[in-house]
Amino acid sequence: MFYIQSARRAAKSRLLYLRFRVRATNVSKLRISVVQYLNTAPLVRGFTHGPLRNKYDLSFTVPSQCAEALRADDVDVAIIPAIEYQRIPGLTILPGLAIASKERVRSLLLLSKVPIRQARHIALDRSSRSTQALVKILAARRWQITPEFFEADLDAVSMFNNADAALIIGDTALRIAIAAENSVKRGPEGEWLSTGSTASSRSGGTSPKSPPSSPSGPHAPKSSPLN
Repeated sequence: MFYIQSARRAAKSRLLYLRFRVRATNVSKLRISVVQYLNTAPLVRGFTHGPLRNKYDLSFTVPSQCAEALRADDVDVAIIPAIEYQRIPGLTILPGLAIASKERVRSLLLLSKVPIRQARHIALDRSSRSTQALVKILAARRWQITPEFFEADLDAVSMFNNADAALIIGDTALRIAIAAENSVKRGPEGEWLSTGSTASSRSGGTSPKSPPSSPSGPHAPKSSPLN
């Protein structure tokens, strides 16, 4: 979603922008922090191509860092994880703009070497905020487990060095999900079941010793997108 620091600041920015157009005064560009994943392209293409190109000061990073930039007042507008709206005071939602889906989402994956209810250590992609919270909720309420959670850099192989399962989001997750669709089978709870070599080939790394899996939506034990 797009968020802005305050309605007053948004109005002020628009007013200054209009003055710039009319009087050619020297006004700094509105600073916008954009999630660098493919699924934000429809929201930001107007800023990167066409008549709006170069009208704004754009920066591209992962969702968690977009939120931190907005929190620190380093930007004026940002696409941030939905949960951060509850954590950062003074934000205003820009209406009609969001990254959303009516169907399953393939850019959010929880990969697991074991049936998810046997997971004791879960690595969380540090670029995520909302999906981290979702995984913790599913663990407590759906799978009824209390694993140790820890943040890790996005690497589908190294994340498994100290974890039974790993949350992966963004373009990496999307590539794994799309490539794996024709080489996995459905488990009893809607999860995708795959071999270690299958998941490894999607992420470009070495396969974990055990078959990885990733849960689907409120389902979980072995390999598919979180909904």
